[in-house]
Amino acid sequence: MPGTLVALVGGGLALLNISIDQVSNPRLRTGPHLRRWRRLSAEVEARRAGGTS
Repeated sequence: MPGTLVALVGGGLALLNISIDQVSNPRLRTGPHLRRWRRLSAEVEARRAGGTS
């Protein structure tokens, strides 16, 4: 029982670490929202370059 609990807590912390890495490091962003993220980033950069807000 204690070994199972330790394994579950360790696995949960590992998954949390992976999630935080994906959020904080743009090179690791994956999944279905990647295309949307890139499109929105491109729109923001276009607005900055064009001088409009």
